Amino acid sequence: MRFLILGAGGIGAYFGSRLLQAGHRVTFVVQGDHGAALASRGLVLDHPQHPYAGPVDTVAGDDLTPARLMAADHVLVCLKSTATAAAARHLATLLPGPEEPGGPLVVSLQNGVDNEAVLVAALGTRRVVGGLTRRIGAHIVAPGHVRATGPAETILGRWPDDIRCDPEAPSHAAIEALAAALKGAAIPVEVSPDIHRELWRKLVINNGVNALAALLGEETGPLLADPGLSELVRELMLEAAAAARADGVALDGDAVDAMHRLISTFDSIKPSMLVDKERGREPEMEAICGAVIARCRSAGRDAPHTRTVMRLLRHALERDRR
Repeated sequence: MRFLILGAGGIGAYFGSRLLQAGHRVTFVVQGDHGAALASRGLVLDHPQHPYAGPVDTVAGDDLTPARLMAADHVLVCLKSTATAAAARHLATLLPGPEEPGGPLVVSLQNGVDNEAVLVAALGTRRVVGGLTRRIGAHIVAPGHVRATGPAETILGRWPDDIRCDPEAPSHAAIEALAAALKGAAIPVEVSPDIHRELWRKLVINNGVNALAALLGEETGPLLADPGLSELVRELMLEAAAAARADGVALDGDAVDAMHRLISTFDSIKPSMLVDKERGREPEMEAICGAVIARCRSAGRDAPHTRTVMRLLRHALERDRR
């Protein structure tokens, strides 16, 4: 298969390297110093089980043509959620109209619960596949050099679920073919009948640990090993579950407790917001904490723990910039 990867950072580099080693054709859409290093020197990816070092095919975003995009079977969107809207608009200028057949499937592997809706609004329902990846920490450590750990468990599905999806949405057969390609690249994959629920399950975990880890400068392991912080993680997760219910996804306290116990057994990773804070980048607070606060507000509820952690993290970021 032929893959275009938007976002050649940690997640994009990991997926691209696995697909390359499985014999697929992969092109990274790149920018900046990291993109220049990938184009000139190739990719070095450190992973305990799946290292990679070698040349990669790249194209600058401004040089991506309709013909090159249409030749791809799949576009994996591995960008920060803050870049989704701009990327969707750019793709829309290169693809046929939303109601016209043909073109690649566009798959979000990002944080947050709103990326698919943004992509559908720009590209139409027939091209967008819902998706997420979890249990992976992957970050650029130098231009052209990525360090990753974890299995990158991935879930795909028709957006927003098998019942509510548009009849023109990508078929189960098309999604299963993509899943088979990822499985062949040693990426664990399942196809869900309700990807919207799975996205909220991931956000519940992200809301529990991501901003808090950035605020305290800790990986997930120490957060969950400390009884007081572990209880705060649970409270943050409960607020995210309330937000999910406001968005039509039934996640109760028992589900949260099960997820809390599960993440307590995961290998410790450095969440993306902590990496962003360390590197002076804007973390994805709005896509994670902001989504929880907004959904709770729409249901007449407060999310005090999430709101407090977000305010404190924003203050810390502003202090660091001074």
